Amino acid sequence: MYIANDKNGERVHIESAKRGLDYFCPICNFPVILKIGPIKAHHYAHAKGFVCLDSWQYDSSNWRFDNINRFGKEYQERIISLESTKHIADVLIDDKTIIEFQQGKLSQKEFNERNIFFKNKGLKAIWLFDVQKDYTEGNLFKVKGEKELYTWKEVNPTLKKYTKLTDDLFLFLQLDNQTIISVDWLSENGISFFGSNCKYTPEDFIKLCSSNSEKLFDRINNKKMYFERLSNNQMQSQTESEDTSLLPLPDNFDELYDKLISFVNTHNYWCYYGCPKNPSHTVSQKECGQNCHSLSTRNGNLNKVCTYRFKESDYRGCQIDRIFRDIEGRITQVNIIKNGLAEFKSYQQYEPVTDDILSIWKKQGDNWDRAEFYNIQRGIKAKVSRNQINKITKYHNLYGDIKYDNSTSDYTNDKVPYYNLKEWVLIYSHKTYYR
Repeated sequence: MYIANDKNGERVHIESAKRGLDYFCPICNFPVILKIGPIKAHHYAHAKGFVCLDSWQYDSSNWRFDNINRFGKEYQERIISLESTKHIADVLIDDKTIIEFQQGKLSQKEFNERNIFFKNKGLKAIWLFDVQKDYTEGNLFKVKGEKELYTWKEVNPTLKKYTKLTDDLFLFLQLDNQTIISVDWLSENGISFFGSNCKYTPEDFIKLCSSNSEKLFDRINNKKMYFERLSNNQMQSQTESEDTSLLPLPDNFDELYDKLISFVNTHNYWCYYGCPKNPSHTVSQKECGQNCHSLSTRNGNLNKVCTYRFKESDYRGCQIDRIFRDIEGRITQVNIIKNGLAEFKSYQQYEPVTDDILSIWKKQGDNWDRAEFYNIQRGIKAKVSRNQINKITKYHNLYGDIKYDNSTSDYTNDKVPYYNLKEWVLIYSHKTYYR
């Protein structure tokens, strides 16, 4: 906490505190210690091991401290009481609006508890999350197009279940030193794909919160309505008269394909795994070539990619922003922009077919004399024998004949790299049956 009470019950900010004087927690009234050092923001703290009546965990980052200090002292760290429960709000404006700053970890449970507490008190809550690291590293990014649409690949754990906009909770994200955006529209999957049409500098954001919080709420609601006006009903008049077959395909449409995984079944027939037409998701190479016209040479992957799930009519007149794949190369989601609106198309996800070499060997009953494996992630082929498999436990390595897809040379005898990773499929085996 940054504000404690002195012996007279007066609020004292940490920057005004003096060593040698007594200060007390405003929640439990027990003495607190001055924490003034060169690393963390200056603050008050209870003695180690002491359990305060306030169960909430508060962010102690310099970022939070600096933001709270942008407000007048009279607004900072106000006590909110509801029946017998007391908590500290980062900032309280006009006894109507809570402003919370969060950089560190906060559980989903506590995030929800805080919002319920504020709502039951009749307060609106504005949350500002520091996501600068996510934005800088590309985990959160703006999609292409005129609208402010964003994809968040690995959502902050606190916000994973943030799936609904309400009139008592408003969310803002700080992207960099000069940019704060509002979250005004959510996809049905929540904040992993969201829209914003409200952008501030940190100074303007704080100023707007300080001067007239109701104006801030009005602006947000206006942006909600803005997105709602761009509904499919409104856009129908523009598209119904158009011949969709004449609309252009996205420049990156050729990137829409599933990577098929080649393997050898128990009858030593070559097959593909990942077929979207077959209920078992597997199909023989012969059936695939003769009965379906979805094999493609896109990106040079002759007879190894399938375009069955991606029809031209679904993507004409669209802009493909991002393609998500599972670990084995099959598409799980495509984010697009159509008629100025963000959409996403979800596709069926399959159970992984890959495994580590030893597990594949054992699953087949350990009745092989030799086998050949293919690493779908790294393009490595490996031929190994029963004797080499049996030496894994002893030497913690697997030796065999290896070759890389782009290599023009023959197989070379060496350690099999990554043999213990779940990246391999069986492509050939020679069986020797034992009684």
